[in-house]
Amino acid sequence: MDLLRFALFPVLILCHGFACADLIISAPPRENVEQGKAQYEPIANFLSKQLGRKVGYVHPSSWEEYALNMREDKYDIVFDGPHFSAWRMKHLNHFPVVKLPGDLMFYVVAAADNKKVRRMRQLTSHKTCGMASPNLSMLNFLAQFAQSAAMPPVVEIKGGAPDVYRAFKDGKCEAAIVSDDFYLQQLPKQEREQLKIIYTSEKMPNQTITVSSRVDKRERDLITHSLLTPQGSKSAIAVLNRFSREKPVFIATSSKDYSGVENLLEGVVWGW
Repeated sequence: MDLLRFALFPVLILCHGFACADLIISAPPRENVEQGKAQYEPIANFLSKQLGRKVGYVHPSSWEEYALNMREDKYDIVFDGPHFSAWRMKHLNHFPVVKLPGDLMFYVVAAADNKKVRRMRQLTSHKTCGMASPNLSMLNFLAQFAQSAAMPPVVEIKGGAPDVYRAFKDGKCEAAIVSDDFYLQQLPKQEREQLKIIYTSEKMPNQTITVSSRVDKRERDLITHSLLTPQGSKSAIAVLNRFSREKPVFIATSSKDYSGVENLLEGVVWGW
């Protein structure tokens, strides 16, 4: 009996995470384990029924673990930002299946009466608040200084755009990196009138689901079709309500939409 139990032990360990599912779905650890399961396990269960094989959600314990597993191609279905999606398409032969509606765009703002900060190049000597790399907003900001002799000092803020803006208002920096959605939809007009926009990014695709080459074309097309249905939206409602509240649906996408976006990671973030 002891020998049997010993022989089964490695199987139980393997079955704890990646080995218990035919396909693995994951996303960045922007929430704790319980919240991650609440958001992504319904999608995994829905796709399991559509594909006829088990899709399991794996929650990464940290950004470092997430990035390592992604680069080692351990994930089959991934939901994250367009820079990660584009990198997987180029290096791991991933395919985009659906994305959130709209585009991503960012502003760098400063106080309207701040005469020291009028343009981007002046930020090489003034602090800027933003979400920590590899957040897309920070990577896009840093990319504007790729040819500069000095990189700008940044104050990395945990949380989202409201936390970044609060730090800016508290005087921790003289500029802030925020999304256009936050600036236009969440800041009152009186607040915006006290600011100036010193940089506007190009538009980029919204957050995207990609699938690995282990998902064949038939399954890939089935995933796309399924997630575009009302039932697919229902399975992803927690994700859609969080990241696309005004338009809680997925839309179709194409790999050509992501050309060059991977450059925000390559040669900029350590390990990529």
